[in-house]
Amino acid sequence: MPGAQEDVVEACDGEGDEDAVLGGAGQRAAYAFTPHSRPETDGYQRFKGPALAGHLRCPNHPRSMRLPHTRPTTTCPPGAECACGN
Repeated sequence: MPGAQEDVVEACDGEGDEDAVLGGAGQRAAYAFTPHSRPETDGYQRFKGPALAGHLRCPNHPRSMRLPHTRPTTTCPPGAECACGN
């Protein structure tokens, strides 16, 4: 998203209400996919799910359930396919 940070700064108009403009983006950060490795020469890049990265807990990925209870837990139904650990 090129220019996203500039849009936030313009919307805030320098009055320090950046959190209001972002609307909880910090809370959504735990659910973001993270790069698995650097981009290849053809531009292809692999990403890993938030449970595999250790950002949140998912009942479909037992290893992630060992994370502290302070981490967010997904609402994925147990046994259903989800992308949290891919």
